[in-house]
Formats: sequence, structure tokens, C-alpha cells
Amino acid sequence: MPKKLKISLLLLTLALPWGAHAQIGISAGLIKPSLQYGFVFKPTTGLELSFANGDIDSRFKTKLSLGYYSLTPRFDTLHNGGLFHQYNTTTFTPGTEIWKSFKAITVGFQFEFKVLDKPLSPTLGLDVVYQANSYKYEIHNKIEDGNYEMSSNAIGLTPRIGFSYELNDAWLISGMVGKNLVMDWELAGYSYWKSMVGVTYYFN
Repeated sequence: MPKKLKISLLLLTLALPWGAHAQIGISAGLIKPSLQYGFVFKPTTGLELSFANGDIDSRFKTKLSLGYYSLTPRFDTLHNGGLFHQYNTTTFTPGTEIWKSFKAITVGFQFEFKVLDKPLSPTLGLDVVYQANSYKYEIHNKIEDGNYEMSSNAIGLTPRIGFSYELNDAWLISGMVGKNLVMDWELAGYSYWKSMVGVTYYFN
């Protein structure tokens, strides 16, 4: 596990709200990779836990979140190629790329605003997300040949829109759709769409 992820999980654990007004939620939904990320991998199911303090009818909410998803490649083998330069000559070299797995853990801060001061209301939100990726793949061409097990880290923003509905003083149902935008040009391909439906319990 990357050191940065361990530190983030530790801070998240220390910040968990176990007070009288604590809330804990669970959401599940669709993670749909975009850009070249979406070309290689299929959409998958994501799971997310959220923790916070506050009242169920507060119009502005801040939360801590912990998420996980695992992707499956669209193709058994990707065929690609590149240009190989040697002795003042340039040669096109075909090759293959085989993705075996891609897993991600996300730790984030969520900010949410309830548009209407009513039990059922549209919501607007913004998440700041740290993403730890772990993946395995193979590369075979004239220049490079091998199996790799790699990891990477990225920070992203997820603007989102959704709804919330207060069933009673303890249970809240919510839904959202948003897009995670990775704030690193080299890792921009890790961006994805996220559509989630969840339930939150408020301790009284």
C-alpha cells in the first residue's frame, strides 16, 4: 500500500465523527472511465462510504469519503506500435499491450449544498479526491518486453449534481452524477464519470 494512502487512511480514521450527531452513509453505482482510460477499460461498479457530523436537514454538508473500484479491460490484447530510431534510420515497430487489472482506492472531502429547504431537494456538490491506483500489465515490442506491477497517485475534483430525500429524522436517500477530473496532465486519462445512489443514517 502506498505511503501516501496509508497516511490518508490514518487521517480519515482519526477524523471519523463518532459523536451524537454523527452520520454514516454507503453508496453504490457506476464508474465509467473516460478518454483513453475508457477505451481500455469497461464500466464497473463502485462502492463508497461517507462519514460526517451534522443534522439531516442542514442545507450545507461536508463529509469524508472512502471508495473502491476495480476495472476489467475491454480487450484481451491491445495492438499498438511506435517509431524506433537507430543508426539514422526510423523503423515502425508493432507491439502488443495486455492489461490484467486496474484497482483504485479513493479518499476524499465532499462538499454538498441542498438547493431547497425541503425534504426533497436538488443538490450541488464538489469532491476533492485523492486516488491511489494499482495495476498490472504486459508490454511486448522490439524495444520493451516484460510484465509490470505498478502504482500511481492522483488528485482530482468531482463537480456533481444530484438529489436528496429525507425519509425521516434518521434516514436520508441521495443520488448523484459527476465527473472526476484529475488535476495532473500526465494522469488525465484516469478521469471517470461517477453515478451513485446511497443511503445515510443519522445518529440522534
